[in-house]
Amino acid sequence: MKKEKVALPTSSTERKASPKGGGLEGATASFLLAFGCILATISLFMPPEGEIDGSVLMLFGQILVYSGSIFGVKIYIKDLIKRANE
Repeated sequence: MKKEKVALPTSSTERKASPKGGGLEGATASFLLAFGCILATISLFMPPEGEIDGSVLMLFGQILVYSGSIFGVKIYIKDLIKRANE
């Protein structure tokens, strides 16, 4: 039995997996993403005004990495499951 290669989607519109995060992981990623945006906005108005401290930027960067990894892994796993069921 010869196994055919599966063609990878060339654009994100061809992918049917939902980008929504579900469950506890998706909720924490969404909450932390909103919290990071609010924290960065608030820090603009703290003394010295108009300047965001490096620690806030580092925290926001870590939040973006966490959220991206949670959503990216979920989409990748859903895509693998979908391909295995076909």
